[in-house]
Amino acid sequence: MQSLLILLAVFALAKGGLACAAKDKTTDEPEPEHEPVSDSRPTGRPMLGGRRPMTTEEIAHPDFQSVVQKSLVDLKNQSNGCMEYDLVEIKEASKQVVSGLKYHWKMTVRPRSTQAGSQCPVSDCQVGVDACKMHHEYKSSAWVRPWLKDEETHRFTHVRTDA
Repeated sequence: MQSLLILLAVFALAKGGLACAAKDKTTDEPEPEHEPVSDSRPTGRPMLGGRRPMTTEEIAHPDFQSVVQKSLVDLKNQSNGCMEYDLVEIKEASKQVVSGLKYHWKMTVRPRSTQAGSQCPVSDCQVGVDACKMHHEYKSSAWVRPWLKDEETHRFTHVRTDA
């Protein structure tokens, strides 16, 4: 019986020694050295959830142009229908994947008086002869969520930057 205990003790020590030696060795390959992450990303590979500039093709795409046209209608609604706005130029644009898409852009628009009636205050167009030939600059954004009801799919913000 005593020899059996000695044999078990020797076996346990030997096995424990092997286990300790095995801890120092690994079959995994060493991790490769990584280059530091730069702030710039290759084109076509946007950072998930990050805001990225839109290409000329993306700006000209009918989906984005539809958003811009809806934003011009939103500007008209903000003027109580007294002014309409014609798009002159989109200077720059970016998009971001959120719960939907968030677009940001700078645009130049030309205001037009609609002469909608007496509820309209004196507009820029009525102040001077050439006033409606002036362009207005806006920083606009749209949060597009197409799965919601029609009246909730787009939410716009506009800030006039030339006033």
